[in-house]
Amino acid sequence: MVQDSIRHLIFMRVSERKKRIIRIIIFGLALGVAVNVTQHILQYKNEEEYELSCVISDYELQDSESIDIVCVGTSEVWDMYIPTVGYNEAGITGYNFGTSRKSAVTAYYQVKYVLKKNRPKAIICDFSSLYSDSSPAENEELYRKIVQTMPDRFIRYELINAICSVDPEQDKMTWFFPIIKYHSGWNELTPENFGIYENPYRRWTRGGDCRTIWYDSSRFELKDDDIAPELWNAEITSEEFSALSVKYYNMLIDECHSVGVDVIALIPPKLSRASQIASRRNMLYEYFDENGVIILDYNTYEQVNRLGLSLAEDYYDPAHVNILGGEKCSRALAKDLQQLIGLEDRRNIDDIDSTWDEDYESFCEERYSFCER
Repeated sequence: MVQDSIRHLIFMRVSERKKRIIRIIIFGLALGVAVNVTQHILQYKNEEEYELSCVISDYELQDSESIDIVCVGTSEVWDMYIPTVGYNEAGITGYNFGTSRKSAVTAYYQVKYVLKKNRPKAIICDFSSLYSDSSPAENEELYRKIVQTMPDRFIRYELINAICSVDPEQDKMTWFFPIIKYHSGWNELTPENFGIYENPYRRWTRGGDCRTIWYDSSRFELKDDDIAPELWNAEITSEEFSALSVKYYNMLIDECHSVGVDVIALIPPKLSRASQIASRRNMLYEYFDENGVIILDYNTYEQVNRLGLSLAEDYYDPAHVNILGGEKCSRALAKDLQQLIGLEDRRNIDDIDSTWDEDYESFCEERYSFCER
C-alpha cells in the first residue's frame, strides 16, 4: 500500500509538471501569435509595400526554369517594364520588383533572394544609386519595405545586419521586431494596416507599375515640344561613385555571374534627368564594361524617337511613363533582350502557363479603359 501511494504521488507530481509545461507552451504560443498579429497591424504599411509583397508571393509560385528576367531598381524601372507586354511581344516571361526610392543595398538583397528562389536568364537593374546612396535613417521607408516583403528569413536576417552595419545608429531590435518602434501607433491606424487597400493587386501587372494618369504640363516646366537634342546637352561630369553603392552593386554583379545569370544595366528614358545622365554616360559605360554588364540605354534623343515616346501621351511626369509609354518601352525592351541574350520565345512552348495570355487580355482592358478617359 505504501509503495502504491508513493507511485501515485510520483505520478501525480509528474502529471502536474507535464500540465504546467503544456500550459506554459500554450501560453507562449498564444503570446507569440498575439505579438505577431499586433506587430503586423502596427508596423508601417502602404499600398506600394502591399503590391510588392503580392508580386513576390506570385513569384514564389513560379517554376525555377519558367522565368526569363527579373527587374530591380527604382520607380522608373517599375514604370518602364510591364512583363505581360514583354511576353506578348517576344514570349519573354518576367517579373518586376522595381519600387520607388533607391538603394544599392536593398537591390542586392532582392537579387540574392531572386537567385535563391529561381534562376532567371538575366537580372535587369538601373544602377541608379551609383553616384549616391541613402542611409536607412534617410530612406527608412524603402529599407523597411524591402525587409517586410522579404519572404526568405535568412536573407532578411542578413539584410537587417547589413542595414545596421551601414548605419550603426539603427536599433537592430526595431528591425527584427517592428512593434518596438510602432507600439504607440494605435491612434494612427488606417485601413491599410489591416490589409484593406483601395486598389487590390492586379496579377496581370506581374509587378509593372502602370500609372493611369495623363501627363499634366501645367505641373512641370518641360513641354512636349521640348523633347529635342538640346535636352541631352551636358559637360562630362567630375562626380565620383558612391563607395557604398559600388560595393553592393559589385556584389550583385558577382552573385549573378557566379551562377551564369546575365546582368543588364537599364537606363530608362527619364527626360527630367537627360542632361545629367548624358554627363555621366562615359563613366557609367566604363564601369559596366569593366564588370561585364550589358547596357540598354534608352535615355538618348535617338532612343526616345525610336520608341515613339510623346511627353503629352506617354508620360505621367518627365521622369515616369504611364501605361501607354510603359507598353512602348516594354515592347522595345523585349525585342532588344531577344537580340542581346537570345531568349527563347516561350509562346512556342506547348506547356507554357496560360495565365500569361490571360494577363495580357487584362492589360488590354486596362489600357482601353485608360484611353477612354
